[in-house]
Amino acid sequence: RCCRRAGWRRQSYSMSSVYVKFSRQFGIASFASLSVYLRNLLLVPVLTRTLGASEYGAWVQIFALTELLAAVALLGLSHALLRFMAQRRAEGMVADDFFSILTATAATGTVLAVLGVLLSDVGAEAFFDSADSGHLLRMALGLVPVSVTSSMVLFYFRASRRILLCSSLHLVESLGYVTLAIAFVFSGMGILGVIAALLILRALVAVVGAVLVIRQIGICLPTFACLRPFLAFGLPFVPLGIFTWVTSISDRYVLAYYFDTGTSGIYSVSYGLGSLVGIFFSPLFFILA
Repeated sequence: RCCRRAGWRRQSYSMSSVYVKFSRQFGIASFASLSVYLRNLLLVPVLTRTLGASEYGAWVQIFALTELLAAVALLGLSHALLRFMAQRRAEGMVADDFFSILTATAATGTVLAVLGVLLSDVGAEAFFDSADSGHLLRMALGLVPVSVTSSMVLFYFRASRRILLCSSLHLVESLGYVTLAIAFVFSGMGILGVIAALLILRALVAVVGAVLVIRQIGICLPTFACLRPFLAFGLPFVPLGIFTWVTSISDRYVLAYYFDTGTSGIYSVSYGLGSLVGIFFSPLFFILA
């Protein structure tokens, strides 16, 4: 009876510590999630008043396109990293896995960005009123490989359960992006300033995060041995990301195609305010994954 009672106490203490750790990580992730949503909320009045509804609508569509291409370029390997990293760490394969995935996704992102550049004038004429916006789209496509790299670094920290570090990098990106974007827009750079601000901050997160990863696991030449099983797990997630993008973003392109980018911009502001409810559930998804 005493042994059973002692075992019950140990189990209760273990469960309690798990809940405490989960609650602590949930609280930390909430700050990171709040910073992402507040970033959009703080930028909306500045961008709409300075750029106008039409240019703001163009920026929203350009940003949505780069996010879609970056999500596709990840090839679902970020999900595979979350799923298998603990097991692979025990086998001593983390460094090879990480650099194999990073190389494959960065190369895919670069290829998609190049294809986007080749088709930029056609896309600008169809959705941004004229082909003159093609240069904005071409610059924004540089975000794709940079976003892929920063995303993989952040996913590594999530898979390592280093939630504080991951959330801190999210916070730095959000606050830095808001500050730089406002400064660039008021200096007269317009949409180019917004794109440049996001490009600079994501590149900074990618570089700082990569340095921290290398300090932890070292660096090695990728063998790509993990790609086949990881792709088998991750690729089925790619259509899910595309369908999610279609249901949440594609309506802006419909409005811009049949009306104009100004209508799309006004709609995007309303949609962004309504999406603030995501503050309450996104941290839970962040930790549970």
